[in-house]
Amino acid sequence: EFKRILPDRLYREIVGILSSRVGGEELFSELRLSAEGRCGIVHGGDSLALMCRLSRAEIEEIFERATHGSVYAHRDTVKEGYAVMEGGIRLGISGRAVYDGGELIGITDVRSLVFRIPLLVCDFEERLLSLAMKSLKKGILIYSPPGLGKTTALRALSRHIAKKYRLCIIDERG
Repeated sequence: EFKRILPDRLYREIVGILSSRVGGEELFSELRLSAEGRCGIVHGGDSLALMCRLSRAEIEEIFERATHGSVYAHRDTVKEGYAVMEGGIRLGISGRAVYDGGELIGITDVRSLVFRIPLLVCDFEERLLSLAMKSLKKGILIYSPPGLGKTTALRALSRHIAKKYRLCIIDERG
């Protein structure tokens, strides 16, 4: 997905960094883009600066590609400051909202974008699975501050549970 929406020079820089780090793509959790400012990625909890600089026009183009040219299709979440992309990627948006009669009709002057990428690796998966299987019929509450792996843990847990039980997951974020 990133190959389709990012400028080639930025995509190549990210791929180069990920291929040189232990864990590669599996630990890539965030891409931060800013018009005429610093850009970076988060990999395995480490914030890494990118050399690539982007213009406002490039940020607008990335946003256009990420939403498939239709902010309107994402209007319900864009009101909250993000859009949901394929694969569960959440795209945080900073720009100027355009309203008509109280209804969001678009976003202009997009200045920064933050892509939150769902992790595929849960480093406490076995422990979580053991606890969950003991209390499956009682219920489970998973709580933590943002960015510590709740969604990743639930994905890992659901993969194991679905092997044995019928499973339905409802995600309010689409």
